Amino acid sequence: MERKENNVKRDKFIEQAVSKIKKEFGLSATDFITSAKQKGVDEIQDFIIKTVEPFIDKNGNEEMYYDYDSLLSGLVSWMLFEMELKLDKKW
Repeated sequence: MERKENNVKRDKFIEQAVSKIKKEFGLSATDFITSAKQKGVDEIQDFIIKTVEPFIDKNGNEEMYYDYDSLLSGLVSWMLFEMELKLDKKW
């Protein structure tokens, strides 16, 4: 029961964080890419960290039961995104 509660809490937080990110950097993938090109990925990463930190601070002693495959997929997607932006700058 506790595990399910933590997952629901985590999933709700992720949904709220994604909404904040969309408001800040664009509602579509195209808008997000444009924001990343204009502001840089470091600004986006900083915004995400500042959005996530209060949740971690509040729930720091609780394990969040992350889906490892989803975590890795997200990291790989972010790396590909950064690499693509760097390639775009070269052209």
